[in-house]
Amino acid sequence: MLPKTITTIGSYAFAGCSSLSRIDFNHTEKLHIQQYAFADCDHLQDLDLNNMRIGPYAFSGVSPLASVSLFNVDFYEINECETSTGIYPFGTRTVKKMFVDSALTSFYFPGSTSVEHLYVCGRLTALKGDVKSYKKVKVIHTYPSAKAASFAKKKKLCYETLKVSGKMKKVTKKKTSNGLMYSWKKVTTKAAKYQYTKKKWKKKTYKIPTYYEVVSSKKHWTTKHQKVLDITSSTVLSIKVWKKWNKRI
Repeated sequence: MLPKTITTIGSYAFAGCSSLSRIDFNHTEKLHIQQYAFADCDHLQDLDLNNMRIGPYAFSGVSPLASVSLFNVDFYEINECETSTGIYPFGTRTVKKMFVDSALTSFYFPGSTSVEHLYVCGRLTALKGDVKSYKKVKVIHTYPSAKAASFAKKKKLCYETLKVSGKMKKVTKKKTSNGLMYSWKKVTTKAAKYQYTKKKWKKKTYKIPTYYEVVSSKKHWTTKHQKVLDITSSTVLSIKVWKKWNKRI
């Protein structure tokens, strides 16, 4: 676990550290990870990169990576004109799942042909990079009318969109022998999967179980989606929930 007082991890700070298997960034604030800081740390697994700035090739050579989450990140700026990832921060090594925060205006695909699921959480996030590097991606997960969906459709890549119908309301809490019990009006989460085969698009729609979490803040109570379970692949979509889906009472 890195302490809150750390603000910068210098270039090549942990490069080649093969004994490093896990890093907890949860207590850091606005951390700046400079170039090649964790290069060739070949035993790192999942990376949860929140609230930080990532330099070029910071995690290159980290293999294999089961998943990479990029949430609330102040990314390395290119040409000082837009928020985007650094110059291939993960190099060309193995990453199975990659999560892209809604704060990004563009995402430069890291050139890895091993990514199977790409989760794009922002409607305005534009996908960039060599289109050939997307060919091994099984599914691009995003939302209807998102730029990522348009990109996938234009390039004939398989993509899936999520949509929530209804509003969560009438949240009540009741004391029981096992603690507080909450209840509320449920919503419906639907997924639509689009795949281009035999020169035409095929669409498959299905409902997805919705998981909820109740969060207390002083005298206010909110409900929000925490995770959505993809019943077709039995994997958790760690796509963050938009504020408009929250209901405060």
